[in-house]
Amino acid sequence: MKRSLSESRRSAWQQPASCEFCRSKKIRCDKKRPCSNCTTRQLACRYVSGTSSAKKKMQTGSLNRRGRIMATGSYR
Repeated sequence: MKRSLSESRRSAWQQPASCEFCRSKKIRCDKKRPCSNCTTRQLACRYVSGTSSAKKKMQTGSLNRRGRIMATGSYR
């Protein structure tokens, strides 16, 4: 069974799969633990865990907008 295009895309809220170093340098991460880039450079290979503060801010912001729309009947 084929997946639709929307099902195969990453979720906007999905945690990044690459380690912090590879994301900061914008290089391809092999996603092993530790990844080959960090191993070669003898760095601590760290992956993001838990909910990010940016995600929390976005969720809070959208809840605030939704509340304003429901309360006032329009968005400003």
